[in-house]
Amino acid sequence: MYSISDIAHKLGVARSTLLYYERIGLILPTRNPANGYRQYSEYDLNQLILLRQLQKAGLTLQECQGIMQGKLDEDVIEQRLLGLEQELKEMQMARDVLYALYGKATGHPIDSRDFRKRLQDWHSQFEKRSSDAHLHWLRQLGFSEKDAIHVRCVSRDILDNGGYMEDFFTVFEKMQ
Repeated sequence: MYSISDIAHKLGVARSTLLYYERIGLILPTRNPANGYRQYSEYDLNQLILLRQLQKAGLTLQECQGIMQGKLDEDVIEQRLLGLEQELKEMQMARDVLYALYGKATGHPIDSRDFRKRLQDWHSQFEKRSSDAHLHWLRQLGFSEKDAIHVRCVSRDILDNGGYMEDFFTVFEKMQ
C-alpha cells in the first residue's frame, strides 16, 4: 500500500492533483481503518499511471475516465491520434531547424539527404505561412539576398505560388 505522498512522488504530481482525481471519481483509494489516511494499492498506482499516459496523449480528464471505464470512442481516439501525428511532425521540424542553426553556429552542418529534405519541407511551410517573415529571418541569419531568395525559391511549390518565377529570375539574373 502507498500513501498519498508516495504516489505523488512516484508520479511527479502534486498532492492536490491526486485529491482532485479522487473528488471527480477517477481514483478511489481505501482508508486505513487505524488512522483514516488514504491508502493506494498497486492497482490504484497502475490506474494513475494509465491516466497520466492518456493525459500525455492529449486526452481530457473526461475522455480518460471513459477510456479507463472501457468506453472507447473511436472518433475521439482517431482525432487525437491525427492531432498527435501533426504535433510530432511539427516537433521534428523544430528539431531539424535547431540542428540547422547549430550547424550554422558551429560551422559543422549536418550533411544527410533525409535532413536536407526535412529542412526543405520546413522552409516550404514557413514560406507558405509568411514569405516576408521567411525572407527577413534568412537575412537575419546572414544569408545574402541572393542566397535567401534562392532558399525561398527552392522552398516553394511552383504551382502554388505566383512569386516563384519572379524570385527565380532574380536569382538567375544575379548568376550572370
